[in-house]
Amino acid sequence: MNSVKKRKILLYFFTVAFFTIFYYFLPFAGDDWAWGSNDGIERLNNAFAGYNGRYIGNLLIILISRSVLAKLIICSLVMFLLIYILSRIFDNI
Repeated sequence: MNSVKKRKILLYFFTVAFFTIFYYFLPFAGDDWAWGSNDGIERLNNAFAGYNGRYIGNLLIILISRSVLAKLIICSLVMFLLIYILSRIFDNI
């Protein structure tokens, strides 16, 4: 493995580690508190009737607001993938 590839892998590792630490200390805000409470479960039990139609997003926010591990994994990976995909797009331009 050449040094450029090793540096990229190391950069990817530190990026994921940074976002994991960042999201560990980031507090919930806004309506995240509602989704993590009984309000979120009531919305789930009603199949999000009359709410917003974003079922997968609603399920993810209930999971994220109720599990610290899920919050760390999902948020860190989404941010890493966003940066990774954008860097791949701009490398090809």
